[in-house]
Amino acid sequence: MLDELGLTPEEELVYRALVGRPDSAAASLGVSPDKATALLDGLAARGLVTRSRHEDRYRVVDPGLALMTELLSRRDRLYRAELAVAELAAQHQAATRGRVAQGLVEIVEGTQEIARRFGQLQLGARECIDAFITDNNRVVTHEENHSEPIALGRGVSVRAVVDAHFLRQPNGVESVEHSLAGGADVRVVDQVPMKLIVTDRDVAMVPVGAGDHTTLLLHGPLVALAIALFESVWQRARPYRQQGGDVNPVDTRLLHLMLAGLTDEVIAHQMQLSARSVQRRIRALMDRAGVTTRIQLGWHARHHGWA
Repeated sequence: MLDELGLTPEEELVYRALVGRPDSAAASLGVSPDKATALLDGLAARGLVTRSRHEDRYRVVDPGLALMTELLSRRDRLYRAELAVAELAAQHQAATRGRVAQGLVEIVEGTQEIARRFGQLQLGARECIDAFITDNNRVVTHEENHSEPIALGRGVSVRAVVDAHFLRQPNGVESVEHSLAGGADVRVVDQVPMKLIVTDRDVAMVPVGAGDHTTLLLHGPLVALAIALFESVWQRARPYRQQGGDVNPVDTRLLHLMLAGLTDEVIAHQMQLSARSVQRRIRALMDRAGVTTRIQLGWHARHHGWA
C-alpha cells in the first residue's frame, strides 16, 4: 500500500520489518546484507529511517511524522495537477462550446420568455407530452396553464408525474383532477427530481439551477436523456387514482390522498371535509378491508383496485 508514497515493494517489506523491530540488524531483515544496506540507505534518503551509532543498525523515524510529510507533499502536487487539469478542461469547453451546443441546446432567459416557450411546446405537440409537476411552478402556475387542455382536446397523449408536495398546495388536488378529467394520465411520487417537459419525444425543457430565470431547450440526442429520466420515474410512480372495486368515488379520492402521504388535516382541507370525517371514513375502510393499520389498508387498496 505504501507504493502510493513512492516505496518499492522491497523497500516497504524492509520498512515494515524495521517498524515492527526497531533495533533490528540489517542482516535480520530477510534480505542479503548488501541489499538490506542499499534499501535502508534509500529509506534514509527519504527521511524514513536514520542510521544508528552502529553502522549496521537503523532506526525508524516516527511514521506519523515521516510518512505524513511525504503524504502532504504528494497531496500538494496532486492539488496543483488538479488545478492544471481543470484549467485545461475549461479551455477545452470554451473552445468547443459553440460547436457542440449549436443545434442541441438553446438557452431561454426571463420568466416571460420561458412562459411563452412553455406554452409553445404544449400547443405545438402533435402526439405526446410527458412532464414532471413540482410544487414551485412560479413561472407558469397550473391555473395559468391554458395550453394543456387545448393539447388534450386535440387528442395529444399527456403523462404527468406529480410531486406529492404539489397535492398539498391550495387547489393542487383540484388541478390534478381537472387534468384527469381531460384525459391526462397522472402518477405520483414523493419527490420528482426536477421540473421537466418533453413534447413528441423531440424537444425537452429543463431548468438551470433552483431559480426560474433560466431554462434550457434540449434537442437531438440530449432529449434521449430527458426521456430516460422520465420513463425511470414513471415506472416507479404510483397511479394517482384508479376507479375500481365497489368503493365510492369519495373514498377512492381519500385513499389516493392518503397513499400520497398527505395528513388527515390536509386531506380534509382538500376534500372540504372535517378531519374527524376523514378519520371516520379511513376507520370504516380499515374495518371493511379487515386490517388494523393504515399501511395494511394501503396495501389492500392497491391490490384490490380501491385506489
